[in-house]
Amino acid sequence: MKYDFNTLVDRRGTNSYKWDSAPSEDVIPLWVADMDFQTAPAIIEALRKRVEHGVFGYTHVPEAFYQATIDWFRRKHGWTIQREWMLYTSGVVPAISAVIKGLTKPGDKVLGNFVWAPSIRYHNGEYYIYWGDPDHGVYMVKTKDPAGKWDKPVCVIKGKGYIDTTPLWDD
Repeated sequence: MKYDFNTLVDRRGTNSYKWDSAPSEDVIPLWVADMDFQTAPAIIEALRKRVEHGVFGYTHVPEAFYQATIDWFRRKHGWTIQREWMLYTSGVVPAISAVIKGLTKPGDKVLGNFVWAPSIRYHNGEYYIYWGDPDHGVYMVKTKDPAGKWDKPVCVIKGKGYIDTTPLWDD
């Protein structure tokens, strides 16, 4: 299936978390993994059929979903996965949470970036994590050992509207 991924759709003013949270129109919010192209017609049609059904109660994931996923991994990557390895989740963040809970025990150290922003950096022998607080500014913590003790957070830029911390990564 060919699809147009090049036509941009202006999502400002549509309650788009990505675009309507940006402090100004000259900010490109690269911190949210969101689509900026129209949904494929086949998906729109499937949603239209579901809406016309008129009942929006709880549903279960059909086995066809799992089989389609198994087939896709085999076809695209030559990887044979088993149905019992799969767990449906409602999104990426709940999936990350499930994996962490499944692979760790209380007290284990987990290092990761669980927000949609490029926020961790290694520079001159130290690890830095920057995060934007749209109401207060940009904060930073650092350490020499990411599994060890981190310094207390420091506000490195005060002000409102800071979300994307990528400009701080300029060497």
